[in-house]
Amino acid sequence: MRMDRPPVFLRLLLGVGGLKILLAVLFLFTLHPVELLAVADKGTTDARPSPPLLSDKRDDAPAITTSKAAEILLTRIRRLKEREADLDQREKNLEMLKSEIETKIKELKRLQAALESTVGQARAQENARFQHLVGVYSAMQPQRAATLLDKMEDKTVVKIFSLMKSRKVAAILALMDPDKAARISAALTKRSAQ
Repeated sequence: MRMDRPPVFLRLLLGVGGLKILLAVLFLFTLHPVELLAVADKGTTDARPSPPLLSDKRDDAPAITTSKAAEILLTRIRRLKEREADLDQREKNLEMLKSEIETKIKELKRLQAALESTVGQARAQENARFQHLVGVYSAMQPQRAATLLDKMEDKTVVKIFSLMKSRKVAAILALMDPDKAARISAALTKRSAQ
């Protein structure tokens, strides 16, 4: 086969007869069935296809008029705008709630800091008073301190003794009730082991 001549099929297709057949096939596939019937009734193939109207009936979709389609579109647009407005309102409400929550969190943090400060001050005052009490018992005569400490709870006595000098603790323990002195000694041993 020579390359300078087109194949027979192409020559036929491009020929006058082939061109008419090609145009007729294209024309038939682009026409709407209603228009095909009108062309068949006229007996001519000269009619130009018009774009299908929304009101034309098709097998795959129900008939819709142009005004009805516009009405449906306007309804959908209105609903979308309403949804958008609702979402905007919800977003504003969420922003307000977020702002309120942030304000309350700041207020709670401020209150927490104030409470921690108050608790810290109270603890500092309690420690200062306890240190003063330890100083008082350290300055007392061992016999007088032993008499007073015998009447206190073991826990408090252990705390006082843990802050006193060893010599003073030994002198007071020797003068205390022997059972109580034994319990306090055991508690002091446990405390020093920790």
